[in-house]
Formats: sequence, structure tokens, C-alpha cells
Amino acid sequence: MIIWPRVIYALSCLGSETEQGIFEQVLKGELDFESEPWPNISESAKDLVRKMLVRDPKTRLTAHEVLCEYAYH
Repeated sequence: MIIWPRVIYALSCLGSETEQGIFEQVLKGELDFESEPWPNISESAKDLVRKMLVRDPKTRLTAHEVLCEYAYH
């Protein structure tokens, strides 16, 4: 499973059309899961994106954790 291309795709769906806008949303923790395509995305996928975007690196999921906990769901 390739993680980062999926994360980049997920970030592109956060409601901003520019890279800078996505960056600002992530920094502020303003994740818009109400706009398309998010209503059609599973809660577990949204949960994964939230956990991968935690600002504190000590509590953020590592790539290993993502692979171990989410790769086969």
C-alpha cells in the first residue's frame, strides 16, 4: 500500500483549490469533511486522515502504524 499518494489525494479534497490553501487548512486544523467528495468517504477513512494530520508528531500516526492498523481494513 502506498500511503503518501493517498494522503496527497485526500488533502486535495479538503475544499481548497490551491496548495497554499490546503497547507493553511491543515495548519489550522480546519478539515472540511462536509464538502464533496467527503460525504461519500467512509468514517474510517476520514478518521485515518485526521490521525495522519495531527500536528503533534508524538501523537501523529507513523507510516508503520498506518500500515499495521489500516492497510487491510
